[in-house]
Amino acid sequence: MRRTIGGGAMPHSLRSARTRTLLALVGGILLVASTPAKASFLDNDADFSFALSLLRPAIGEHARVLRVDVDAQGVVIEAQDPRNRSHVDRWRYGFVTYLGVLPIRRQSGPDAVHLNLINPDLEANLFELDAVDFSAMHKLIESAIARAKLQDPATVTHIEIARQLFLLPQPTSGDIRWTVRVDSGRERAKIHANARGEITGADLSDTIRAKNLNILAEPELVADAAAAFRDIVGAGQVLTKISIDRR
Repeated sequence: MRRTIGGGAMPHSLRSARTRTLLALVGGILLVASTPAKASFLDNDADFSFALSLLRPAIGEHARVLRVDVDAQGVVIEAQDPRNRSHVDRWRYGFVTYLGVLPIRRQSGPDAVHLNLINPDLEANLFELDAVDFSAMHKLIESAIARAKLQDPATVTHIEIARQLFLLPQPTSGDIRWTVRVDSGRERAKIHANARGEITGADLSDTIRAKNLNILAEPELVADAAAAFRDIVGAGQVLTKISIDRR
């Protein structure tokens, strides 16, 4: 007499089917775990745009933004809480690891941001998302790698969008600025751009070029030097003297 499932041993065919299903599931998880994720929010315009489309309504229609961060794993927006303007919350959309092995995408937030602003005037640090031309990101990444001129093949590892900070004569906040980090593993550079994604300057201090610097042979670096000074002292200072030498 054949035993029923509820009354005794499971039929061999059903046990075999369940075993095959379990093995297929485990194999799929192991395959995902052993295969590096090719998707990146830095080089996939569709993924980046989709992340923004989810985060915009999450932070609120009229919320102002303190910072936008983008890396290969996701997009993060720190935005003022419209219900309490002294608070800033962090929202993220990107990859997380499920069961320790399976990468999935999800949205998280709001998480409280503990503010430690160099310019303590929060309102002066905020900006509207619509003031940034996010469509320029792909072109800016290509231009930033070309501008950095690292000796080995390089990639963009991180992008930050925030208001520029001036330290003198007192900390103040300026225009919206992209900061694009370019890295080859041996060298690093930061390329700066305005809200439209147009490059305005570069920090090349961690490059081989900087170690062998000769400004007289690369006069275009004078503009980068001027931008760096402006970042520190601000745009309102009175110019009294300029000196340029090889170093």
